[in-house]
This record gives sequence, structure tokens and C-alpha cells, in this order.
Amino acid sequence: MNKLFSILLVLVATLSYGQKNMGIGLKGGSLNGITFKKYSNVSDIEINLGTTYTPYAINYKQYFNTVWIEKNSYILSDYDYRGHVIYQPVALQVRLLFHKNLNKIGDENITGLQWYYGIGGQLGSRTIDFIYRYKGGPDLIARHRDIDLGADGIIGLEYTFDQVPIALFLDVNLFMELADDPFFFWFQGGLGARYRF
Repeated sequence: MNKLFSILLVLVATLSYGQKNMGIGLKGGSLNGITFKKYSNVSDIEINLGTTYTPYAINYKQYFNTVWIEKNSYILSDYDYRGHVIYQPVALQVRLLFHKNLNKIGDENITGLQWYYGIGGQLGSRTIDFIYRYKGGPDLIARHRDIDLGADGIIGLEYTFDQVPIALFLDVNLFMELADDPFFFWFQGGLGARYRF
């Protein structure tokens, strides 16, 4: 997490140098954390860093048998699976977004509302400690780190207030893993707020 946070700070500092149209805030949903956005006339750059979730239920005993043991070339026939501990997954999202103004909803004229779409990349990591006993001995721990790297397709809405420099946003995205489970798809979404400066 500290390494990801350091990367985010470097990216924010690089993007914000000499610029004025930025936003920083909080995002909640399938990623809970810090959000930064560099606004421009046509396209925006968004960076999100925070905790995320596991999109599917796993039989961890079977996962331990088929993934961890085989990956580490272990042959354990006399072991007793005791359980597992899952540490909170973290993720970093970097996105290129294109926005369009929505000037009307029905007959109502509006200002400050945009819809956007875009593409991006995502890097996530989670750690699992498998607890087991071998030949009736003491509890042992086998640590497994799962890295997910992939591409995002994003669509969303953002509203910026006239009187205060606050933007509210809502988006959904389809994440396609490229590693370590190629072409595994899952939906994500979130909402948040940024202070614009």
C-alpha cells in the first residue's frame, strides 16, 4: 500500500505541475480511496488509489489445493486445512476520460453536468494466508499474493456546482484481467466527490 501511495503522489505531482484545473477527493464503491483528476477541454486524466474487493466467492480449501500447492511444487498428502486470512485488497486505476456536456434533460436547461467515457488500466493486489497442519504438527502458514493487471472501459456522469468548487461523480466500468486470469471480466462502480482547484 505504501508503494502504491508513493506512486500516486509522484503521478499527482507530475500532472499538477504548472496546472490549475484539477480535482482531488474521495471515492467509494468497488474502489474505496483517494481520487485525483486533471481536467482539460476534451479529455481528462483520472487516478484512483484505494482498497477494493474480491468479485467472486472462492472455495479457499480447493484454491489452496489447486493453486498454492501446485504453484509451489509441493506434494502434501498428510495435511489438514485449518482456514485462511484474507488481507484487504488494494488497487491503482489510471484512466483517460473523454467528456461531453449535457445541456438539457427533457425541457430543462442545466449547467455543470457532463457524461464521460474512457479507457484505463488497473493494477490490484491481495494477500491470502492459508493455515494448515502437516502430519499433525503445529499450524503452518502459506502466504499467497494474487496480482491482477488489466484494462478498464468506463462510463459515468459528473456534476460540478456553480457556487462551490465541488464535483460529484458516478461511474461504472468493466474490468478485463490480462494477468493473472486472462480475459476474466468483472463489473465495478463507484461514486465520489472532488474539490476542484
